[in-house]
Amino acid sequence: MVPLDPHRMLRRVPRRATALVAAATLAAAGCSGALPALGGSPRAARTAGDQFFHSLSARFTNVLRTPKFAQARGKLARGALVPSRVWDDTSVWTSQEGDASRTLALQGRLVGNRYVFEAQPTAAAPQAPGESRHVMRLRHLGEADYEWTTHVEHAIGSLRAADGSAVVRALFAALEQYDERALRRGYRAAFPRGTAALARLASLDSVRTARDADGTTTVRLTATIRPDRLEEEFPAFARYVRKYAEPTSYRIALGDAQGATWLEATARDGTLQLHARVRQGRLVPLAGAPREMPDTLALTVDFETRVMLFDVGVRSLEGELVLVRTPHERGLAMHFRREPEWQLPPVVGRLVRAPLQRSFAGEGALLAVSLRDGPPGGQTLIVRESRVAVREGSMLRWLGAISWRAMGDFVGDAEREENRFNAELFAAFREDVRALPLTAATD
Repeated sequence: MVPLDPHRMLRRVPRRATALVAAATLAAAGCSGALPALGGSPRAARTAGDQFFHSLSARFTNVLRTPKFAQARGKLARGALVPSRVWDDTSVWTSQEGDASRTLALQGRLVGNRYVFEAQPTAAAPQAPGESRHVMRLRHLGEADYEWTTHVEHAIGSLRAADGSAVVRALFAALEQYDERALRRGYRAAFPRGTAALARLASLDSVRTARDADGTTTVRLTATIRPDRLEEEFPAFARYVRKYAEPTSYRIALGDAQGATWLEATARDGTLQLHARVRQGRLVPLAGAPREMPDTLALTVDFETRVMLFDVGVRSLEGELVLVRTPHERGLAMHFRREPEWQLPPVVGRLVRAPLQRSFAGEGALLAVSLRDGPPGGQTLIVRESRVAVREGSMLRWLGAISWRAMGDFVGDAEREENRFNAELFAAFREDVRALPLTAATD
């Protein structure tokens, strides 16, 4: 939600969106009887779903940040584009390695009815659903150059990485097998509480499917963000969505070396559209003969929003998306090594071009998200990693102030209400999963 800060561009939006997409994915997949994809039997699948949604709901339940982290969080937000501001501030960090790096480590866990983030010198690996470990590190690369990295692990229970992929395939298979009316009946019947909770934020306007002669199915989904539905219970969150989400537009496309497009997602004026083509539960190119998706795809992003009086964004942000498909890990890693066209106020755009180029030099910027199996009997983890370099400059200080204004609008009532909305949403899906019947014949 803070587009001028490259660190948050790579970190904040995916963190919020991943959980919502996961909920919607499981809800839709449920209409095709796909819950068994979560485990080897109906009982194991229900346990995995129960733990998964509990872990997500816990993360947003009455969030409490201990004093050190609460103070550090604000300072880090202000210093994201100007790291020298926090480099020597010992109140921010939990450890430091001489002049090489600074580290903030956090432990997250549900304590009673509060999810507590506590800064610790060394954070332990998560041991129970909902527990998390967060490590943010700042390195000084020399002169005005710094590098931010983050590593986050969130435990989600017994769901295996391969089973997570199976759920996605079950969703695609459902889109192939059922028309829109049957899909809506299915997910409303299987997940009535979750569907109602999600409807407070967004409406699924249409699911258009067309069966092609080659056995593929073209899918077009349209959804609309509805802040008016949030007004009564979540007024501050509704204002924030209306101010920052509704004016945001983007286009995300996945392509390959042969020039084919595999997926396209767009948003404008609060309406989101997804265009895909599937066969036997897997994505295929939007046009041409169906074939297996390669492990490496080209990612193109156009993004625009309004912050204060300024329209800001990027055009032709090109990256490389690598699919992680190992026996014990499924996910994706996005690398950005080419500077996009920046949409900034004219004078600012000319003055900040050189500092902004630094984020794409060398190894470039990285964002990776995956499901990773733990040891036998241990926790499966949602793992998120990011890396981005920044070069300080006077105009980046100004951009940082603009970014902080947007974050300042979020921290406080809007954030508390968003947390409550998410906690209630995932708790509703959890109740739906726990209410699903088991078939003794297969358990």
